[in-house]
Amino acid sequence: DKDIMAVGACIENMLLKAYELGLGTCWLGEILNRRQEAASFLSVSSDFELMAVITLGEASAKPGEGNRRPFDEFLLK
Repeated sequence: DKDIMAVGACIENMLLKAYELGLGTCWLGEILNRRQEAASFLSVSSDFELMAVITLGEASAKPGEGNRRPFDEFLLK
């Protein structure tokens, strides 16, 4: 549905802006499987449908200095 795609585009833009500001973010996708529990925890009114949760804060490492495994280690050839 185009509304859901618009939500994704909006979130992507928010993450990119946060990165530009030097902030760390994480788009938590598990929310789709635990929507009611998260809405209750966050006190979201039943008038709204929770679509995503984004963490935002001080980045723990500078770009390129994280401890993640390189992406190419996950590619199958």
